[in-house]
Amino acid sequence: MSTDRGSAAVVVQTAGIVAAWLVPVVLHAGNDGLWYLGDAARHAITGLFWWDFLSALPSDPADYVLRYYARYPTIVPLSYPPVFYLLEGVAFRIFGVSPFVAKGLVLCFALVGSLYVAAWLRRYVAREAGWGGALMALQPGVVVWSNAVMLNIPAMTLGVIALYHMRRWLDEGASSAHLWLAIGAAVVTVLTYFPAALVGVVVGAWLIIEGRTPALWRRHRPAVLLGIGGVLLVLLLIIQWVPLPFALGWPSWVDLAQQRRWLLYVWAQPRLLSTPTLIFAAVAFPVAWGAPRWRRDLLLLTSWIGIAYCCLSYLYSQHPRYALLMTPAFILLAMIGLRGVVDALCGVLGFSASRCLTAALLALVAFHAYAAQFVPVPSITGFRDIARFVLQESPTDRVFYEGGCDGIFTFYVRAQDPNFTHVVVRGSKLLYASAVLPTFRLQEHVASSADVIRAFESECGCAWVALEEPESEEDNAAVRYLREAVRGPSFRLVRSFPIHAPAAHRVDIYQYLGRIDTPDELRLPFPILGDGQQFRARPIERR
Repeated sequence: MSTDRGSAAVVVQTAGIVAAWLVPVVLHAGNDGLWYLGDAARHAITGLFWWDFLSALPSDPADYVLRYYARYPTIVPLSYPPVFYLLEGVAFRIFGVSPFVAKGLVLCFALVGSLYVAAWLRRYVAREAGWGGALMALQPGVVVWSNAVMLNIPAMTLGVIALYHMRRWLDEGASSAHLWLAIGAAVVTVLTYFPAALVGVVVGAWLIIEGRTPALWRRHRPAVLLGIGGVLLVLLLIIQWVPLPFALGWPSWVDLAQQRRWLLYVWAQPRLLSTPTLIFAAVAFPVAWGAPRWRRDLLLLTSWIGIAYCCLSYLYSQHPRYALLMTPAFILLAMIGLRGVVDALCGVLGFSASRCLTAALLALVAFHAYAAQFVPVPSITGFRDIARFVLQESPTDRVFYEGGCDGIFTFYVRAQDPNFTHVVVRGSKLLYASAVLPTFRLQEHVASSADVIRAFESECGCAWVALEEPESEEDNAAVRYLREAVRGPSFRLVRSFPIHAPAAHRVDIYQYLGRIDTPDELRLPFPILGDGQQFRARPIERR
């Protein structure tokens, strides 16, 4: 009977976790997930690229990548590992090309991560603590970043899968199934998001803490060799695949001496975790001090948080979302703290600890579900209509786009252009180019509005121009020359579209009235590869 009750409890908790997960899904159902400028749309379109690449299986992959980039110049196949993109491509194939499909995949990762946290809690904290999986789905950071087409939530979920199975193997070492699952999940984690390589460091630390490295080598040598080989392969991929971003990832001694670098992820936690979660996670420390049964868990979880904190603080690039890799550990600590408080109170008052823990968790879940509506999730809108208008008015022409939302525009063009009949030319390729940041290795290719006209006549073949109107004037000189040119007699304003975006309020569509020579190949500068580095490529064609 107890087994039946346990199974029923798992079913009920799973249904509750799904219901909690659906709260932010419904609240932000109209958000396409492309709001994080620069990255989100590129993650979305790169999934399309990988599906097209695998469908074509080109004999010259480098040429295929360049030609694809010449048509849709926002793909990033060499900047991030491919696992998420391959899953994204399959999802696009099954459900159709839409940013909501890509966002739905991220949301599914968030759900799986919440279910794994629940499984961990049921096994190592209390059966009733499985409701903590619902709290995971409703944390502010998870609500925000599960509604963006980004790699942080998938990496977080794959990381908790790897560490869950490693914990199972540490407890049940006679079976190697969990070890293989842990190693496989850790490798897939890194092949989803390079910074998530810290999961492998956590695994190594746990083996040392538990004193299991000699036994691991004796009993599971193939798995050890596979894990070491996987780590070396990943390092080789990082160094060879993205050499410059890899080099830029390491801070200088001056950067390391800055206090803000080492405190950023302290101040970031209230943006990712709710106040009750942080409070109960802190309570876990005195609880574990007074109850030896929790000390092992405390050591493993704090090593997870500490290693992640140090690794992320060391990297040159920093952002609060990176700390999502620590979120499951905080949830697990919080549930230990909550159980300690409930056990202490029930011991004094004579109540049932099991029932009180369930009631406390359900109250916390209800509070977080209510609070989820107040978590601000950004949104950028208006670009689907702009892309549709351009494709209808110019069924086979090239279109020029200038503005910070060029990735979102390009994705929507590709989504509505299955036969590869359109080409997007970015202002940040034709008129100027930079690396990573707007001013880093900035190269400006025009020195007057007349140069802009000449570029349109001979270098891009674009009869249509989409130009963002920014909230403030922060353009470089090349863009200022472009704005001067479109106000002249060579261009005609066709239509203006209102948009909701961080730095712009509308997109103006112009038609170029002058003579156009459409070049077979487009010039593609890549300052990120070094000064003067550029290629020429003919836009890919559908075969």
